[in-house]
Amino acid sequence: MNTRNNRPIPPNLHIYLLTFLALLSVIHPSTGIIFSLIAFLMIWMLAATVIDTESYESIQVHFSSWYGKIFLIGFILSCYTNFCNYIRNLFWDVGVSFELETAAKSEKISIAASIILIVLNLVNSLQRRIIL
Repeated sequence: MNTRNNRPIPPNLHIYLLTFLALLSVIHPSTGIIFSLIAFLMIWMLAATVIDTESYESIQVHFSSWYGKIFLIGFILSCYTNFCNYIRNLFWDVGVSFELETAAKSEKISIAASIILIVLNLVNSLQRRIIL
C-alpha cells in the first residue's frame, strides 16, 4: 500500500464550533420525532380506555409516577419549542430575519418564549393540582 505523507490533513470536527442556531435547527426536527413517538403512546392510552379500566389504570400508574411526570413535562417542552420554532420559520418564509444578528435574536426569543410557556403551564397545572 502506497501512502503519501504530503497530502493535506482535513481538520477534525472538534475545531468547528456548534452555534446555537445550528443546535436549534437540530432540536426542531427532533421534537417532531418526539411527537411521532408520543402519538403511539396516545393511541395506546386511548386503546386502553376502550378495552377496560384495568389496562387504563396500569397506564395511568406510569403516567402519574415520577418518570411519567418528567416524560410529560418533556413532551410539553417539546410542544412549546416546536411551536415557537414554527412561528420563527413563518417569519423566515416571509423573508424576514435572514441576517445573522436577527436570526440569533429570533432563536433566543423562541427559546425564551418556550421556557416562559412551559413555566406558565407548570404554574397553572400546579395551581389546579393536575401534576401533583
